[in-house]
Amino acid sequence: MIAPWAAKDAHSAYPPHVHPSPPLGEHDVHVWTTRLNATPSQIESLGSTLSQDEHERAGRFRFERHRAAFVAARAALRGILGGYLGIAPRLVLFEYGPYGKPGLATGSLQFNAAHSGDLVVVGVTRRHRIGVDVEHRRELEYLALAEHFFAPPEITDLHSLPDGERPDGFFNCWTRKEAYVKALGEGLSFPLDQFAVTLRPGMAPALLWSSHGSAESSRWEILNVSSEPDYIGAVVVERPVGQVIALRWGQNDRR
Repeated sequence: MIAPWAAKDAHSAYPPHVHPSPPLGEHDVHVWTTRLNATPSQIESLGSTLSQDEHERAGRFRFERHRAAFVAARAALRGILGGYLGIAPRLVLFEYGPYGKPGLATGSLQFNAAHSGDLVVVGVTRRHRIGVDVEHRRELEYLALAEHFFAPPEITDLHSLPDGERPDGFFNCWTRKEAYVKALGEGLSFPLDQFAVTLRPGMAPALLWSSHGSAESSRWEILNVSSEPDYIGAVVVERPVGQVIALRWGQNDRR
């Protein structure tokens, strides 16, 4: 079940302080979205919540708009996680797995984040592994990319779609595959053609098979992230899955 819940801060699009999150049940999944629309003065303020290594990462971006997007996205992630932990965003401590997947340095809370264009998506669970991906719909060489990255059944499915459905089919497949790999925490060490997902528009999202074993398809739940126009996203989370709640972080619209 998907239910809405809005972060409540009447004064700022990017709350800098401890901001309590809604209750998160043992098997629940919270999926947060936020837009990267901070002003330059807000970006400066948000930077105060980042760690030294995050500032160094931000400084490596060539263009200011990319640096600002990184700062805003990272600050939103810190704010969301700080709400669950009951601490200020700047006090959230991260650690990184062997393939670079971020996690919290203490506790069992699990999360993953992605951003594309001006949209950030963050998934949070109590202790279930989780992966998130989102893509802005845009023109690409869909079939050529599929031939290079997708599993043979996925390539066949994509070719069989009408031209008008092919873009959504491609992005359905891409985001579900990326989210699964991120949930595993194995990075690029696990090739995208070593498993298959559903991709047809209107068909339920699912992991069909994986070279990791026959139990994988029943181990993982795939959820669509489709509340934002012009974006397609996916969340992959370990079962069992309880209530799935969609939330907005720091939006002026509180509905």
